[in-house]
Amino acid sequence: MIFENELKEDLPFEKCSFVAIDIEATGLRIKDDRILELALIKWGYKGKKEYLESIFNPGIEPTRYSVNVHGITKVDFQNAPEFRTFKKKIKDFIGDSIIVGFNVLPLDLSLLNKELRLHGEDPLYNYVIDVQGVVSKILGTPKERSLYNVSKDLDIATSNLHRAMPDAETTLKIWIKIMEHFRNQGFKTMKELHERGYFDIKMNPVARDIFLLGRQNRYVEIIYKSPTSPKTRRTIEPLGVRGSMVDAFCNLRLDFRSFNTANILSYK
Repeated sequence: MIFENELKEDLPFEKCSFVAIDIEATGLRIKDDRILELALIKWGYKGKKEYLESIFNPGIEPTRYSVNVHGITKVDFQNAPEFRTFKKKIKDFIGDSIIVGFNVLPLDLSLLNKELRLHGEDPLYNYVIDVQGVVSKILGTPKERSLYNVSKDLDIATSNLHRAMPDAETTLKIWIKIMEHFRNQGFKTMKELHERGYFDIKMNPVARDIFLLGRQNRYVEIIYKSPTSPKTRRTIEPLGVRGSMVDAFCNLRLDFRSFNTANILSYK
């Protein structure tokens, strides 16, 4: 479980509900880009799976790079619903489940929270597990630990990767195998795994602190000075973390942007 210093509950495996998530987007910029496709799969330990997926009309053109990755073009989404029509269904589906994703931090969590915030919903404050990080602690960390390579290492069949539902399905299959591995090792609760460091991932410490504060208080006050702007006091709502960048809604300019932690002089 990332973003938590400690778990207050034991969370036995058999009582946990997990939601695997994958997102395809118009691009990689939190300020401008939007969700094109979202897939969610809910799974209770040794229970049945529930599915929710949709393509959305983002109102903007996807970048050429993103189209080359997922293949979703204007023809595919021009008659699709807008995200706002699904926002309540998405939040109700996730509920208080633990979110699992493969390399979920760099964009998925930020963009999902942006869309929710954009349409008047609170960001998600669920526990989040980055499956890629947990796998690396079990299998080691080679130069490339991609979704395809991990599924190959674990003998999991894949098809049509880089679309939301196949990626979410593959992520969940990997997570189920990981859970069985932990069960065979004698673990019974998520708290045990947390205390043994399985959910620890390398993160910029300032970004981690700010996101933790956001989870606790929703808003964080920062003093920010970039090379192109004077020192200013800003109130931000952290939405996600990407390396040394904190993706957030900025109350000063009433927009979404990424803040480089190197330019954050203080925060509280």
